[in-house]
Formats: sequence, C-alpha cells, structure tokens
Amino acid sequence: MNLIHQKLQEISTLVSLTTAEVGYTTVFPSPADLKSAYDFIIVGGVITGCLIAKRLSDAGHSTLLIHGPGSLPNELTRVPLLNLGLHGNPDHDHLYKSPRLNSRWLNQTLTYNSGKDLGGSQVLSAQMWSYGKSGDFTCWKEEFGISEKFSNENIRAAGKIHEKASAGVEGVDSPYGESGEIDLSLSPTWAPYQQTFADRFEAAAASLTQTRVNKDQNSDALGFGRIIHAVEADTGYISTPVRAFFENRPLSDNLHIVTRHMVRKILFDMSTSPPRATGVEFVQAEDREGSVVFFKKATKRIILTAGAIRTPQLLALSGVGSESDLKQWNIEPVVTRNGVGQNLHDHYDIGNAGVCFPKGTKKYVDFGLTQYFNFGLHRRGQLRAPLGTQSYGFFKSDQSNLTTSKHYFSIGISKNNLYQDFYLQGKSSEGDNFFGTLFKQRECLLFTPTLLHPEYRGQITLTSGDPLDDPIVDLKTTSNARDMKLIGELWQKVKRIAEESFGDIGGEFDGTPFPACVQDLMIADASILPCPTSGHMLPTISAMAEMAAREVIRDFEVQRSRSRS
Repeated sequence: MNLIHQKLQEISTLVSLTTAEVGYTTVFPSPADLKSAYDFIIVGGVITGCLIAKRLSDAGHSTLLIHGPGSLPNELTRVPLLNLGLHGNPDHDHLYKSPRLNSRWLNQTLTYNSGKDLGGSQVLSAQMWSYGKSGDFTCWKEEFGISEKFSNENIRAAGKIHEKASAGVEGVDSPYGESGEIDLSLSPTWAPYQQTFADRFEAAAASLTQTRVNKDQNSDALGFGRIIHAVEADTGYISTPVRAFFENRPLSDNLHIVTRHMVRKILFDMSTSPPRATGVEFVQAEDREGSVVFFKKATKRIILTAGAIRTPQLLALSGVGSESDLKQWNIEPVVTRNGVGQNLHDHYDIGNAGVCFPKGTKKYVDFGLTQYFNFGLHRRGQLRAPLGTQSYGFFKSDQSNLTTSKHYFSIGISKNNLYQDFYLQGKSSEGDNFFGTLFKQRECLLFTPTLLHPEYRGQITLTSGDPLDDPIVDLKTTSNARDMKLIGELWQKVKRIAEESFGDIGGEFDGTPFPACVQDLMIADASILPCPTSGHMLPTISAMAEMAAREVIRDFEVQRSRSRS
C-alpha cells in the first residue's frame, strides 16, 4: 500500500485542488485563545459532530468542537477515487486492531478502519448515500424498544434538511432534500458493463428472490443500480463534512474548532444526583505525557460525537463504564454501565473479488493521465467514484444450500483470514501485482460482497487508562456460525455473477494484505445505533444528528422562554 500512497501523492498535482478562503484563522484558534466556557462542547469531529456544531452555532449558541488526533482532511480526499490513498495510512486512519484469531485463521489480526481527520470515517468511505429499507427502522422499535420518533419517515425527513440532490437523483419511497449542505449525485457508469452487471446480478439473485432494478436502493424492492453518493455534481469533489458545513457556507462567530487535540476526560459534578457533566480536559494529540492540560467548561451540555470506537472508550475513561473496566484501570466510578463498549456491530465487507481480463479487452481504464486531465478539466470520468465504487445491488440470503461452515472453506474461499482481499484472477491476466503503478493500467474490476445484517456483536476493550492509547476492537465475526454461512453464500453469488458476465475467470484466490445515566451529557454518533440498516450508515447517522441538534435547540429555546416569562 505504500506504493499506492506514493503514487497518489505524485499524481495529485495533476488536479487543481484549492482550499476556499473561509477564515480558518478565526474558526480554528489555538487553545490559548479559547474562552473559558462555552454553551456547548462537542467532543469529536466526525460527520455528526460537524453537523451539530454548525446547527448549534448558527442558532446563537457558543460552541466548541474538539477533534483529534487529525486535522483538516488531506487535499487528496477532494478527488473521490483518490481517497483510496488514505486507507491504511496511519496519518489518516486509526487502523484499530482486533485480538489475534485462532490458528484456523493463521493467527491473523483483523483491522478496523476509522478516520482520524476532521469529518471522521466519512472521509475514508465510499460515500454511498443509502438509508436502507423501511423494515430496518421498524426492527429498531420492535426488537430494541427504540422510540417511534426514529421511524423511517422521521429519519428521511431529517435527512432532507442537509441533503442537496442533483439532477437524476430520485427517490422511490421518499425524495431526497434539495437545499441542504451535503451534495448528492449519481456515480459514473461502468460503461460498457453497466447493463451486463445489472442483467447478471438479476440472474444470480433470481433463485433467491424476485428482484428488479430501481433508482433508489432505499426502497423495499431489491435490485441493482448506480450509486447515489456524496459527491458534488459541479466540482466532482467529495462532499466531506468540512466542505459541506464549514467551507461552502458562512460560519458563525459562535463556533470555535480545535483539531489535533484529544479529550482525555469528561468532567462531572458529583454533588448532584445523577452526576452532571460540566466540562472536559484535553491535551495536544502528541502530548502523551500531558505536560500541558487544557480545561474548558460547558454551561449547557457536553455532546459526544467521537464515533463508535472513541465514544465508548472516552466514556469508560471518564468513569462511565463497566465495573470490571473501571476496577482494572483504577478509574474512579461516576456511573456503572456494563453495556459501555459492548454490542459493537457494523457492515462486514468480505474482501474484494477482482475480475481480471486479458490485456486490451476491458475497453476502458480507471487510472491514467487521460482520466486525470479529464477530471481536472471537466470534473468527469472514473475519478468521480469514491474508492472506485460505481454500482451496487441487493438480494436476500438463502442458507438452504449451506449445511456447514466447512462447505465453503473447502472450495478455497478463505484459507488465510477474513480481512484480506481476494482476487478472482483470469488465467491470462497479470493480477499478482494488481495495482502496480497507477500509470500502468491493470485490466480488472472489483466486487465487494458485504454482510448487511450480521448477528455478531463485538466489543471494545481498553488497553490502558490512557485515552491516547488505542483500544482493542474485536468484531467477533468468525465466532458466529450463521454469519460465516452467509459469507460463504455471498462469495458463491459473487463468483457466479462474475462468471456469467465474463465467462470462465478461474477459481484461484490470491490474497493480498488491506448514556442517559448522567445529566447534561448527550451521545449523538454511530455508537448509539441499535443495529445496522440495509443501506450505508452515513445518511442514517447524519439524520439522527440532525434530529439531536433540533431537539437540543428546541429544549434550550423553551428554557429561555420560561426564564423570560
């Protein structure tokens, strides 16, 4: 991957990348220039933190957003395809590690990617803007007792506030917003293969369920189509949280943002019952010794938006966690909550299956000087596709043909470990060095099978009492027999789609390594989702943040009205 990063840095000079003048010197002050107290302190600048900070400051509340260890996203992230270069780069990716798997998986370690830069993991992602099916949110209520206010209709209504859909982006069950900050557009097509993919996908899925192509994968119908993604229609740049909420809109004087700093602890007033969150202490991200510690007060509320990993870690280190964690790391308890750090879940990408063609038969290229100049001049072409993702399809699973997990291991699906990427190689291809250099086109296309509704539930384990030390992230995927069967089924379907689309591609797999228990504390990020939806998590998380911001603003408007009367 180092070669990829090097080449992406070199070719970035071919594309015009300029940072808008938005008064960053005033919005991003040094800690020494901050106020002693703010109405709200937001901990963590993931997409939800950026959105809530914008809403609260625009509503007249003094707001401090603290984010670390990263800062503004690298300019490469503006060009959709080039955000590939951030994956596995320790300057931009936390690369959380799991415990070692057992000997069956050659004692390997899984990797959990998580963005370090302002904007969080959205900056690293494929930018797919898909909410999932309405039944996903019904499940939240029926199985987890989640409030009816988090219905499919309410989630979609909240999402419209910050969505700005371009021409061609249509909703089947619910339209997208048209005047918000996050730009939505359609991915480029995989011409001349778009229709071939669609036809073969339906053929492969027909034995499982009736399916049809539809323009909006959020509908309850299944099918295959172009991706709706968070990419600006006019510039071709990724609509990152920084661009959407800070660069492309006027910023309030009420908002201060501090990057490259890490909150070490949430401070509580223990004289009240329950305890009340009053402020934070934070340090410069590289200051592991804590030689200079900053303290800031929040007069109204602390809002945690540090993400699914960092938020539970920070809660535990602040004294809100399981009895065993608090005792092990000698942390003074504030409130005992055994669920903190448990129930971790996400979509599970099962590697990448790459179809490689004999040289000269693919008929179009993703990389190359022509493509970079085309994007630089016209903002068109394959570089508009984040991570190269251009199409996706959904079908229901069927395990009737999978009686044991050994069935698919025996055909060579994975003899190494799950986090690796496996390439389905054509016999006459040169796939051993898949990427090679970015100027030497390889004749390949990628498929990424994804498990949308896993049963596994992982956990986050503290490695020390130091908030700057990464926790262990254990997804526990390989321990769930049902999930492992689905993984095998997905691989078989992907192989079938590839073979029916392009003929005999061979079967050789070549691996290449890639609460509400205290007062005035609010959590508004992915760590509170009860279970994954069928769509990408970005739009659902963003909609919930919009609802949280609206609720906070309304609550304090009511309080202000009462105090005046």
